[in-house]
Amino acid sequence: MGEFIHAHIMGTIAVVLSSMSRKTTYFQEQIELATSTMKNIKLDNYVQKKVTDYLMTKQGDLDSQKELDNLLSLLSPSLRLLVT
Repeated sequence: MGEFIHAHIMGTIAVVLSSMSRKTTYFQEQIELATSTMKNIKLDNYVQKKVTDYLMTKQGDLDSQKELDNLLSLLSPSLRLLVT
């Protein structure tokens, strides 16, 4: 029985890590596309850094909001009121 639980936990961890890897890869591709585009149009390095910083911050905000939405979808209405 303990082996089954261990296998289940390991499987769950693998799925979570795989999902995180896909999300990170997609975001990295978007940053590379933005960086390439800014270099192609010869955008000033200072502005490139500002744009990249903004995109990184915005992505963190979006991830946080998605995680909160997922959490709230799992909760009962009374618990949602306590969280929000």
